[in-house]
Amino acid sequence: MDNADLLVEAVRNSLEAGAEDISIKVDRHCGMVDVVVSDDSSKALPDNAFSQGVSSKGAGRGRGLFLVKEASGGRCGLEKKDGKSVLHFSVGLDGSLEDLSATVPVLFNAFPHLVVEVMQDGILLYTLDGVALEKAGISVKTAGGMNSLRRMAEEKEKRSR
Repeated sequence: MDNADLLVEAVRNSLEAGAEDISIKVDRHCGMVDVVVSDDSSKALPDNAFSQGVSSKGAGRGRGLFLVKEASGGRCGLEKKDGKSVLHFSVGLDGSLEDLSATVPVLFNAFPHLVVEVMQDGILLYTLDGVALEKAGISVKTAGGMNSLRRMAEEKEKRSR
C-alpha cells in the first residue's frame, strides 16, 4: 500500500464514520510526508483504534487504521480535538504523493465537499475545496469534470514548484 492509498483509506474511514466535513493537510518535507485528516464525525474513538480488527463500524472492519500504523511505523495518532476527529501520520516519501494531481480526483469523487491543503516544508502551496470547484463549474460526477479537476491540480502543482 503506497502513501496515496493510505490517504484514500483515511478519507474512507472518515466517510464511514459519518463525517460531513473532512479536511486534509499534506506536508512534504525532508523525505517525509505528514498527513492530517480531520472530520466532524461524532463517533467515539476506541482506545486501541490502530489495532487490527478494532472498529466502531461493526464486525469484520477495522483494517484501515491498522494499515496506517503499519505503514507509518507507528508514527501516527488519533484524537478528538475541538469536536473533530483528527488522524495524523508520517510516512517516508514513496513518490505517490509527490504529484497529488493523480490522487486528488479520487478523493473529491468520494467526497465532493472536501478541503485539501498541500504544503511544502510547512508552507501552504495551495488549497483545493468543493466550493472552489463549484465556482469553477467542475463536477466530479462526470469524466470531464474529473479531468478538469486533475488539470486544475496539475496546474497548482506546477505553479507551486
